[in-house]
Amino acid sequence: MTAMETSIHLAAKQLIYERKLFFFPTLTAAIEVTDTMATVHRGTRTLWAAARRELLHVELEQAVASIRPDVLVDLAGFGKIAIEVAVTHFADESKKATLRELGLAAVEVDLSDVREATFEVLEALLFNEDSASTWLYHPAVEAAEASLLEEIEPVLAEARVQALKAKRALEAKRLREHEQWRQAQQESSVRQRHDALSHQAAEAERLRREEARQRRTEHFYAAEEGAKRDILLRWLGRETLPQSLFAPVSWNTTFGVTDALVWQAAVFGGLIHRRPARGLFLLTFDTALRWMRARFKSTFVSSDIDEIALRDYFKALTERGALLSRRQGQFLTGVADLRSFEALQFLRAHISTPFQALANQVTWVDEKEWPRDAQPAVIATVMSGAASLRGGWHRLSNVQENVRETAPYKICEWGATVGIDELRTLEFLVRTGFVRFVQ
Repeated sequence: MTAMETSIHLAAKQLIYERKLFFFPTLTAAIEVTDTMATVHRGTRTLWAAARRELLHVELEQAVASIRPDVLVDLAGFGKIAIEVAVTHFADESKKATLRELGLAAVEVDLSDVREATFEVLEALLFNEDSASTWLYHPAVEAAEASLLEEIEPVLAEARVQALKAKRALEAKRLREHEQWRQAQQESSVRQRHDALSHQAAEAERLRREEARQRRTEHFYAAEEGAKRDILLRWLGRETLPQSLFAPVSWNTTFGVTDALVWQAAVFGGLIHRRPARGLFLLTFDTALRWMRARFKSTFVSSDIDEIALRDYFKALTERGALLSRRQGQFLTGVADLRSFEALQFLRAHISTPFQALANQVTWVDEKEWPRDAQPAVIATVMSGAASLRGGWHRLSNVQENVRETAPYKICEWGATVGIDELRTLEFLVRTGFVRFVQ
C-alpha cells in the first residue's frame, strides 16, 4: 500500500472514531426461487433504510475472534457492526464466510477512487452518502430471507401440486400417444398391404394399357394407307382429313404413303391433338421421329429422308402456331386440339381486321366442348413463356364456365386490365379452345 493509500485508510478510520458517525447503506433481504413449474418467484424486504447514524461506541482494530475489523462500532438497536475501509484490498469470500460464522454484521466502504485525501472528500463518502458503502453481511438478512421463503411456500406448494398433475397428465398423454402409435402402425401395415395390392392392380392396368397401345401401334403400322386414313379420321373426329393440316415438305411421299396428308395428320393427331388436356406441353423432335417410325414404314433406303420431311413439317407447324420452338429439338404445344388450330389459322388470316370487328365474329364453344382439366393452364404457360403462372396469366387460366354469360370481347377487354392486351387475350381463348369463329 502506498503512502497516499495508507493515509486515506488511516484518515477514514480516524474520522469515524472521532465523529462517531457513519452513513449506512440500505439493508435489503431478497430471494429468488424457481418453482417446479419453472416459474421464478422474487421477494424483497427492506430491513434498514439508508441513513447517517450516530455510533454509541467505536473501537479501532479491535480483534473479534480470528479477525480484526478496521472499525468496530455499537449502534443503538442494531448491535455491533464491523466497518471495513477498502482502499486497495477488499474483503474476499473467506472473510465474508468468517463474518457469517461469527454472526457479525459488516459494512465495507470503498475509497479506492479517492485521489485527494482531504477531510471534505472523506466526510462526504463516510457520512453523507451510501454509494461508497455495501453490506458484506448482516445476520438479520438470513432471518428475513427465511421469512420471505415462508411467505411464498404456499405458492411453491401449489406449484408442486401442479407439477405432479402435469407429470401425470404427461404420462397419460404418452400412454395415449403410444396407443395411437400402435394403432397407426397397424393401420399403416394395412395400408401398405392395400397399397401393394393397389400398386399391383395399377401396374397390371398399366401393362394392359401398354400392351393395348402397342397392339394399336402395331395395327396402325401394318395397316395400308387407306386403313391408316380411316383410323386417323376416328382420332380427329372428321369425315375427311382436314386440308388445314397439310404443308408442302421436301419429300411429300415419305413414311411409306403416297398422300403426305396421311402422315402429317398422324403427326398432329397423335402428338398435338388434345395433348394439353392431359397436362402435356413439351415435345421433342427425337420423340416425334421415334413415334412416327413405330407407325409408318419408310419407302426410302435412307431413313434421313423421313427425318428431313418431319423437320420440314415441324417447321410448318411452328410457323402456323401449333408448336412453339423452345430450344434446339424441343417444342411446346401451342394449341389444344384440331378445332383450336383451325380457329388460330382464321385469326391469323384476319389479323389486320379491326379488333372489335374480329371479336364480334367470336362466340363461346358449346358446353360439351368447354376446355377442361389442365388445358387452359398448359396453354397459358406456353403463351406466357414462364415456368409457373403469375399475375394476369394465372387469372386468365382460371376462366370459369359462367363467363359464357359475358360476350367474349368483354373478356378480352378485361385481359387488358391485367396486363395482357386484347388481341393476345383473344389468341389465348382461341388456342385454348374456349371460342370459335362464326363464319
